[in-house]
Amino acid sequence: MSQDEHARVKEIFLKASELKGTKRKEFIEKACGNNDKLRDSVISLLENDNPETILTGLSESLVDSEKRKERLKSHDWVGQRLGNYEIERVIYAGGMGIVFEAVDTVIERRVAIKVLHEDLTKDESLRTRFVSEARAVGRLNHPHVLTIHEVGSNEGVDYLVMEYATGGSAADHLKNVGVYSPGEATRILEQACGGLSAAHKEGLIHRDIKPANLLFIEGDITKVSDFGVAKFTHGESLELTRQGQLVGTPCYMSPEQCEGKSVDERSDVYSLGATYFSLLVGRMPYEEENSFVSVMHAHCNAEPPDPREWSDRIPEPCAEIILKAMAKKPEDRYQTVEEMQHALVLLLSELTMPAGLSADTSFTLNPEIKMLPRRDIRKRIAGLAIGLLVLIGLVLFLIIRVETGPEDNQAIVPPVEQEPIRIGILHSLTGAMATSEEVIVDSYKLAIKEINDNGGVLGRKIEPIIRDGKSNDVVFAQQATELITEEGVCTIFGCCTSGSRKAVQEVVEENNHLLVYSVNTEGVEISPNIIYLGGDPNQTVLPFVKWAYAFEEKRTFFLVGSDYIFPHVVNDIVKDQLDSLGAELVGEEYLDFDAADVTNVLDKIEATQPDAIINTITGDSQMLFLRGLEKRKIETTQFATGIGEDVLRRVNYNPSIKNYSCTTYFQSLKNKENEIFVDDFQEMFGEFRVLISSMEAGYDGVYLWARAVEKSGSLDPIKIRDAMSGMEMQAPSGKVSIDPKTQYSVRNGFIGLANSYDQYEIVWRSPEPIEPDPYPAMRTKEEWQEYLDGLYQSWGNNWTAPEK
Repeated sequence: MSQDEHARVKEIFLKASELKGTKRKEFIEKACGNNDKLRDSVISLLENDNPETILTGLSESLVDSEKRKERLKSHDWVGQRLGNYEIERVIYAGGMGIVFEAVDTVIERRVAIKVLHEDLTKDESLRTRFVSEARAVGRLNHPHVLTIHEVGSNEGVDYLVMEYATGGSAADHLKNVGVYSPGEATRILEQACGGLSAAHKEGLIHRDIKPANLLFIEGDITKVSDFGVAKFTHGESLELTRQGQLVGTPCYMSPEQCEGKSVDERSDVYSLGATYFSLLVGRMPYEEENSFVSVMHAHCNAEPPDPREWSDRIPEPCAEIILKAMAKKPEDRYQTVEEMQHALVLLLSELTMPAGLSADTSFTLNPEIKMLPRRDIRKRIAGLAIGLLVLIGLVLFLIIRVETGPEDNQAIVPPVEQEPIRIGILHSLTGAMATSEEVIVDSYKLAIKEINDNGGVLGRKIEPIIRDGKSNDVVFAQQATELITEEGVCTIFGCCTSGSRKAVQEVVEENNHLLVYSVNTEGVEISPNIIYLGGDPNQTVLPFVKWAYAFEEKRTFFLVGSDYIFPHVVNDIVKDQLDSLGAELVGEEYLDFDAADVTNVLDKIEATQPDAIINTITGDSQMLFLRGLEKRKIETTQFATGIGEDVLRRVNYNPSIKNYSCTTYFQSLKNKENEIFVDDFQEMFGEFRVLISSMEAGYDGVYLWARAVEKSGSLDPIKIRDAMSGMEMQAPSGKVSIDPKTQYSVRNGFIGLANSYDQYEIVWRSPEPIEPDPYPAMRTKEEWQEYLDGLYQSWGNNWTAPEK
């Protein structure tokens, strides 16, 4: 169909959609005349006139009725084979193609396969769009983007092989279960923002965000899917739509999409807001409109929909996010998805979502934005009634006492509630490190809640002030300064990478303040203003190497890590250990935090065929590397410091790859303290959540800090530090104490082997807590400092190497 024909179909369709009954029929007959093809195309579109119809370039909908009938034969595929894939059922049949559930018969992996309709393969632009989806998404490799395993063609059939979403879509949930609770909807949107952020960094605008394109694996991990109509904003262009064509789903399209104007990432922000509305309300924005034209007119001109008009259970902050995201002018919205994600993260920190509540549980809201089930509302009302009676009695008592004389009045002045104790929580909530760091924030929240529920500290509640380091060392330093000078916090809990820690180190030392750091460290640093609660190399990687050599009989090793200070120092220590054991180093490579390509590293691993890989990768590039190993079917043994149960859940279990982790805590530990810790955490944040070592150390840190505040009776950071020195507790990981000489923790070390249930089976544990050794004897303290200075200067006075 030519461009002029497309334009004519669109013109008639839009006018006809505003008419009803015989008037519509008469208009079509007059407008189309004797052109049967034009008439069929218009009628075909009108028959699909519902809010979920996708106008992805009119050409994919404008086909004659006979071809449509052929497309409906999707079930003929069931039981057939397509390459190595055996098709089991139809998941979805749409205008572009059919999506099947299938099994990869080679590695016995369940997948989803998207097959392009045979008749559409003759349209080169549509075929290009189909293949470009795989190319575009394949470069993302993000935990919250649906993974593309393969793009192929078999006997004239083009197909994409994708990660299978075991939990269906948000649209399925809305249809079969009902609306989401505010906490659940907010969590889903926050994760979707993470996936879209990765896409936007690649210059990729999705243009079709809606509930049907938010899929789930393992119950609670959100995956953004279907980039079939995506657009590049720089560099290459997909060039898959003709000028003036509408792309998107009407009830979720931004005003600029509806008007056929150019779009940027703020258009996806609008669609996210519209999707958030649907998750909370169970209907689409402007669903009351009765045609495409009126829906699009509403998107362009009507006020953004307020979800509270449909449900009084929706908190005001949820509505505020929707109203801002769906502002008519792009400049009035969140300017990036990271900005919107930050607002959602802050909202999540205020919402409490008790475990076990169904989607239709009634909620109300108190001034602190905490959501309560109905049974707790009755208790609160009863409590308020009793309190009111007490207050009335107190007033009457005061009146009587006043009449007896002023000298008696002093005895009945009610106590004044003390101000809360403010602490800073500083982690990356956006950017490449967000996935690794936001979970640590949850462990702080659990400890804070438990302590507050038990009376607080010094009789005062703890108030966390949460700031986003944005995966940027400079931002970490700026936020730390503001937490100290503007927010008046008495301690900062935070940082994940060594680069961000060193950036904040300068701030806390300059202000004589205190940072509690809960992540594994490379050592070679002692600061009077930092408590180091994570494991050092003496407690993690060195026992690892010795065990791998002695018990797994590994003799050749390949080192791969992220390109910043921690992996470089740790690998230097490992190389010294390998040399002393007589083992051989066959390769050493480093990846950028947001690396988009690991081909070179995988090529070298395949070429050298090491007995074992020692993995110190951090952030989102970890997923890219692990999936690369799986795709290439590299049989290896991997020893990692940063692959927790949360990461295991995002990659398919492959028995040909033995994944060991050496760390200071595993969720599978069997002791009373850990069982309580896991149960309480999952009750607060959901039964599918998992815990890793940095989360356990963060939880420990808040409790040790609280005891130190009680012990010192002060909020002075240095007095708190002094009180923490030498302190110990029975933690979920076992006995943990603070070494007074180094301010590092004394704690147990563990080695675990990943199983098919995404848990680690513990194969080794230290017989007793291991003393820290921040400065290994391979160099003097002065030589270590010279080594660090050399790296820092070679990286342009930065603790992270420049991006390759």
